[in-house]
Amino acid sequence: MKRTRRGILYTAAGVTGYAATAAVASAEKRPLDSSERCPRTGRDEPTPVEGGETEPRSRGPVADVVASETNVDAGTEVTFDASATTGDIEVYAWEFGDESEPKATTDAAIAHTYEKPGEYTAVLAVRDANGEYDKDTISLSVSDATQTDPGDSSDSTYSAQVEAAIHDEVNAVRADEGLNQLEFDEQVAKVARGHSRDMAENDFFSHVTPDGETVRDRFEDAGLVCRSMAENILYQPATDDPATAAKECVESWMGSSGHRRNILNERWDSEGLGVVVDEGGRLYATQNFDLGC
Repeated sequence: MKRTRRGILYTAAGVTGYAATAAVASAEKRPLDSSERCPRTGRDEPTPVEGGETEPRSRGPVADVVASETNVDAGTEVTFDASATTGDIEVYAWEFGDESEPKATTDAAIAHTYEKPGEYTAVLAVRDANGEYDKDTISLSVSDATQTDPGDSSDSTYSAQVEAAIHDEVNAVRADEGLNQLEFDEQVAKVARGHSRDMAENDFFSHVTPDGETVRDRFEDAGLVCRSMAENILYQPATDDPATAAKECVESWMGSSGHRRNILNERWDSEGLGVVVDEGGRLYATQNFDLGC
């Protein structure tokens, strides 16, 4: 698309090329040299061409950047990779869109950590051996890792904190009874999370799914062959505090003879927990015990 400034037409390609040139110079912490400035005006702007046409340009580099993640928590390192860029590249100039200084490298990859939540646009500008420039951009969303949301999915910070707190509460109860401490089994936890998610998404509450799948079926589907297994399930309103939610879960189970018997069974050597909160704020918890998996 063409833009008019003081009756002189510039092409988008010209503006982009100049922006890439300026970005590289900024990353290299130097001013534009005479060959990079407008030869007719001496100013740091693209060269205008009368009549709305541009002079033919040689085929230059094509910048191409991707990120290891585009939705991250603050404090998470992101790797930017420009290896798909074409051309004989001499300089990769990086601007991350936050308060950090631009950087110039000869490598096609760089790591950066966003310290504050926000929406950012990272810019890659490249210069090839012929002095040609190009740039590419990528958008990132950085979240506040300290915030928890009871409505998040099963792998959210909130759900993970509730799972960990339930595990601690259960082992404390078992310790009071002189029983062995249970290990946390991540593979079994995946089975538990799957069942909690199934109940939350399909609005049922049972050890057996509407399709007739039992806890043993779920273990076998996950490739787990155990000597023995058991399951506790529960739903309740989610509270803002993960520790409170966990305490309420364990108290509810301990108030039921069947669930209490599972928790205090001396034969178990590990457990897996899965917590999911649905859109209405209802917390579903599945506790799977196992022996010899």
